[in-house]
Amino acid sequence: MNKLFFNAFCFFVTCINAQDTLTLRKALDIALTNNYGIRIAKIDEAIAQTSDSWSGAGAFPQVLLNVAPSVVSNNVNQKFINNTEINRNNAVQQSINGNVQLNYNVLNGFKVFVTKDRLNSIAKLSGQELQQKIEECYRNVALVYYRILSLRNTEKTILSQEQVALERRKLEETRFNLGKNGKAGWLEAAMDVQDMGMLKLNQSEAIVESFIEISKLLNQETGAETILIEPAGFGDLNALFNEKHQPDHAIQNSIYELRARIKNLERKEIERQRYPNISVLADYHYNRLNNQAGFNLFNQSYGPSAGLTINVPLYDGGRTAQQQKINSLESDQIDLEKEQWSREVKLAIQSEKSKMSFQQNIINLQNDKMPLAEEHLGLIRKKSELGEANALEFTQSIFRLIEIDAAKNDARLNFIESYINILYLCSELDRLLK
Repeated sequence: MNKLFFNAFCFFVTCINAQDTLTLRKALDIALTNNYGIRIAKIDEAIAQTSDSWSGAGAFPQVLLNVAPSVVSNNVNQKFINNTEINRNNAVQQSINGNVQLNYNVLNGFKVFVTKDRLNSIAKLSGQELQQKIEECYRNVALVYYRILSLRNTEKTILSQEQVALERRKLEETRFNLGKNGKAGWLEAAMDVQDMGMLKLNQSEAIVESFIEISKLLNQETGAETILIEPAGFGDLNALFNEKHQPDHAIQNSIYELRARIKNLERKEIERQRYPNISVLADYHYNRLNNQAGFNLFNQSYGPSAGLTINVPLYDGGRTAQQQKINSLESDQIDLEKEQWSREVKLAIQSEKSKMSFQQNIINLQNDKMPLAEEHLGLIRKKSELGEANALEFTQSIFRLIEIDAAKNDARLNFIESYINILYLCSELDRLLK
């Protein structure tokens, strides 16, 4: 017997250890590594950082090597003034032409410095967009994580009340078999058990769907048997409600500022199109010709050359002015978008605060109702044991308790979701891990 108990205990411990445990911190760490959106944003950032270089801005000269060898077979028929004739078939002509060319834009209104600054700003913008993508992912993971916790809390209540329903069914069945009660009471109790089973099934399905959602966010298979640990940060909801949060949204502000700066630098690049453009050309060439027949049997030349090209824009059909106008309108658009977003953030925080207040009231009401419902169920159970309670009273009492607990869990979840949204809007999601 002792050996049997020991083996059963070892099996139980093994099953517990086999279950995965997923904390919120671990979930966020996994998302940072695996989430497709974050991984794509990291590549975008790497591309932008790679493009941020003086070579990308056009600061360095271009050096080209050109080599053009050729072999030609000719049929030559020539007659000269002194009556000399040359007639030859398949005369081979060999030539080689090559040069090393350097082309360097010496002056273009210092556009290269403006371009380099713009590329640097684009790289910074890409970094901020990556951080924004990370925060969006963190928020979504946290929302699903707490949803699963809430669903499981309700599931625990359903399971506990299912046991009450099973005990009642057993009691009613015993009474019916002893002839102390009619069959109606037993049938009612049996249907209550079936209804509890349906509730449990629906709750399990909701949990599975939520785990599928978090698996997508983590890009990692996470089964419904995974154990989630409730973070300590949301123990006292009243304390959370009283916390002061000011709309900071530093990341989004930075994004708008960088977008505006990039537009300003693009405007400067457009302006530089009106400036004279000076380019230096340096060349070293080599040309050689070998001819088996013809007037020129051999020719060779080589040497350096240099030149200067000056382009002065006089008229471009209004293209530059058009680009400047479009750039100005786009800058105004960014300013309006920033203003709109800032206003919407303030209103959103106010709305979430209002939701938190409403949900807190619901939580308080359900907390007040819960002990009353539990006491009422206890009294009904005692009456049932004595054969004094009817089936309807028992059914109503059980399901009322479940409804109260589910309403409290839903309100608590809504409260937490509003709080997470506030943290996101204020760029304070790191508080979730404290």
